[in-house]
Amino acid sequence: MKNICCLLIFLFLSVCLAACDHGSRNQQKVGFVRDSVKLADVPKDCAVGDASFSPLGQGVVITVAKDNKQTIYAGSESGAFYDSIRDLLFSESGTSYAYIAVNNGKEHVVVNKEEGTAYDSIGKIIFAPGGRIVYEAMASGKWQVVSDKKVSESFDGIMSRRL
Repeated sequence: MKNICCLLIFLFLSVCLAACDHGSRNQQKVGFVRDSVKLADVPKDCAVGDASFSPLGQGVVITVAKDNKQTIYAGSESGAFYDSIRDLLFSESGTSYAYIAVNNGKEHVVVNKEEGTAYDSIGKIIFAPGGRIVYEAMASGKWQVVSDKKVSESFDGIMSRRL
């Protein structure tokens, strides 16, 4: 009797395992890997640095270095070379990008490869609603707020470093 019970249990488990295996073969599996996509054409003699992805992941801007200078690549297009580049970001819509570029001790905000006014220092840059670019900038020891190339009056300081 003991052997018959063991045999029945073994047969029951075998049938269950076979059914589970058959069911898993017929189910569609979901994966997280998509087809590979070329994000940018970066020359082989450049070192890749920071990257910023658009909010929906459709675009990317990459900083690259060559001969102690930095530039950006957006797809197959490159920008101008600078001493350094920082604070790379995309607009909420993903259609525009901006960064701070430094050359000869002066800082510029660059939006879609268009270089803005040179300042002694630039604080954090943000894309405001509607795609406006806003940042704080210092020139001749005075701070100003810049919004889409419109410059505020000058201040000795700005209380909050957050815009």
